[in-house]
Amino acid sequence: MKCPSCGAGNDDGKAFCGDCGAAMGVTPVRSVKPAIPQPGPVVIPQPASPLLSERTKKRLKIGAIVIALILTIGSVLGYLYYYQPVRGVGTVSTTTIDAGQSVHFGFTPSQGVPPYRYIWNFGDEGVSAEKTPLHSYNSPGTYIPTVTVTDTASKTTTWTTTIIVNPRPSVVGTVSPSIGVWSLNASFTAQGQGGTLNYSYFWQFGDGNSSDTQNPMYHYSAVGTYTATVVVRDGVGMTASWGVKIIVNPAHVSGTGSVSTTTIDPGQGVQFGFIPSPGIAPYRYSWDLGDGGVSAEENPYHTYSSPGTYVSSVTVSDSAGNSTTWNTTIVVNPPPSVVGTVAPLVGVSSLNASFTAQGHGGMPGFSYSWQFGDGNSSDTQNTTHYYSTGVYIATVIATDGAGMTASWSVTVSVNLPLTTGIEAVYTGPVWTEAFYCTPSQGVPPYSYYWQFGDGESSTLQNPSHRYDPGYWSISLIVTDSVGETVEAHIAISMG
Repeated sequence: MKCPSCGAGNDDGKAFCGDCGAAMGVTPVRSVKPAIPQPGPVVIPQPASPLLSERTKKRLKIGAIVIALILTIGSVLGYLYYYQPVRGVGTVSTTTIDAGQSVHFGFTPSQGVPPYRYIWNFGDEGVSAEKTPLHSYNSPGTYIPTVTVTDTASKTTTWTTTIIVNPRPSVVGTVSPSIGVWSLNASFTAQGQGGTLNYSYFWQFGDGNSSDTQNPMYHYSAVGTYTATVVVRDGVGMTASWGVKIIVNPAHVSGTGSVSTTTIDPGQGVQFGFIPSPGIAPYRYSWDLGDGGVSAEENPYHTYSSPGTYVSSVTVSDSAGNSTTWNTTIVVNPPPSVVGTVAPLVGVSSLNASFTAQGHGGMPGFSYSWQFGDGNSSDTQNTTHYYSTGVYIATVIATDGAGMTASWSVTVSVNLPLTTGIEAVYTGPVWTEAFYCTPSQGVPPYSYYWQFGDGESSTLQNPSHRYDPGYWSISLIVTDSVGETVEAHIAISMG
């Protein structure tokens, strides 16, 4: 085909002349995607006159080529904009942590149509819609977090990674020895567990000194009690600690002894004890309890059976062979007793009795309790009590300062009034009478006084008497043991 402008020959179907760049009058057919507009042929108007210079023609040709190139690049970019899939790069701050630590996630998309939407699933039921979330993992395990990124054209991409969550770190330590006498060389060890490798160690020995060695040796040069601590730090900066008490004793044993009481009654016991300090445990105890009894217990209980004064002692030895001795004195009093009095013991009709009591032996600090036998009582040491008729047993219980008791009892009698009968019987020989009396009640024994009326008398209970003829009047006085009296009279006639 000839160029209508310059007459040069061109291949069929060309849109522009290959020499002058003039339009050939034919529009090339191009396949165009429906959704994306494609550039059409550029038609540069040409003057009707073929009188353009060759230079102008070349410029026009170059311009047409540039415009076609621009339109072609735009078509390619539009295709990429709308039809290329979403791609991108995910990032994590770390893939190995300890429980309780956090991971910073991110995703940088490329291609696709912004803006983008993010859906994170962290593998432990945690989710986020942020572009660069920070997430904390609380439990050890292996987790696979995933992010799905969607652009405006609904194109998506997914990215996953693996997070390993280690248990929190811990540390176990040892020290040998932990107790000793001045001066003490102690050997320490520590071993980290869990967490993330690698471990570092830091010891503080409790006296202001420290070490960053895992298994140090340390010399304690002063007596005292110290707390040594090791802190282990794992590979991600998490820490754990362990502590131990170190006791440095003087090179001897002393201590404090104790007793529950130093004064007791027979049959009672004493609780002994001794607290050693300082020294190196375990300790050995050798007790001599003063009455032949011995014990190897730390805190023995011992009963003393007999009154007396006993010196008890203990020798305490520690595991380093140091020893100390402590002693004390135990006084065992005689058993408590009590003596009482009652006056009067016997009465007639009624009685107002006075009571006294006095404790002896035992421990000082007696208390008294009277039971009067008629349902009444008193806690007074010396008291009085009124009785009506009857026979009663009054008792006093004395309790000493150690709680031991003693008692004393007495019988109190309150009788009915004294009475008596009198009788005379003729018995012979001539003019002889026998007399009889029958006293009752009152307080025996009784005494008797007869007057026979003729100047004669008798103190027998049942006397006999010879009379001359005549009329005679006889009297009797009966007296009981508390001085109560009763009189009786009788008259007889002889001859």
